[in-house]
Amino acid sequence: MWSGWPERVDVYLGAGTVLVKRRARALVSLRPPATLPLGDVLAQVDEACERSQDKPWRLHVALGAAMCPPVTFTLSQGVKRWSETVALAQAAAAQAWGLPADQADALVCALDAGRKGLAAALMRGAHDLIGQWAGSHRGRLVSLAPVWALATQAPACRAMPVRQLTVHEPGAIAAVQDAGLPGAGLEVRFSVEVLPLTQQWMQGPAAWAGHWERLA
Repeated sequence: MWSGWPERVDVYLGAGTVLVKRRARALVSLRPPATLPLGDVLAQVDEACERSQDKPWRLHVALGAAMCPPVTFTLSQGVKRWSETVALAQAAAAQAWGLPADQADALVCALDAGRKGLAAALMRGAHDLIGQWAGSHRGRLVSLAPVWALATQAPACRAMPVRQLTVHEPGAIAAVQDAGLPGAGLEVRFSVEVLPLTQQWMQGPAAWAGHWERLA
């Protein structure tokens, strides 16, 4: 029987691109068909990191923009409660996903920690499936967030006015414009290719600073 300290596993789930990183192991890059059901994709991740071993696992999951896009919404005057803000985000997300307003609860929305009027939107079915999967094989889901949130919460983003944010991933492009962010005439682009993403994604927001540039 395996025992000891929990092992950290970092997983990036993108459209047709999955990255799996374990401590002291080479990065594993999977290329499942974009149409493959999420459950089958997660089964491939299990196989890649040998999660069938009887040992504790700590999973950090980053979602691509195709699965968890950014959603911008306008905060109505007088809205102060967190629940009301989430309801506004869900309504905007439902519209962005092409869902009827009465099906907004089919989406899970998380507000961006540092940006008003910006939220992440994920289908509730995918959210629940990832949680159930992470809890199998003695696992625990430590974090679940879109990879573009590394950009919005990076020190370089907080240190300058931002009017536009664009994140290029292997399988998607996330673009945020005028999401309640201050700044006039300043554009910030965040652009990475596959190789920098695989090298820097696990290292946290500070590792992305070199990809920022100010444009007049």
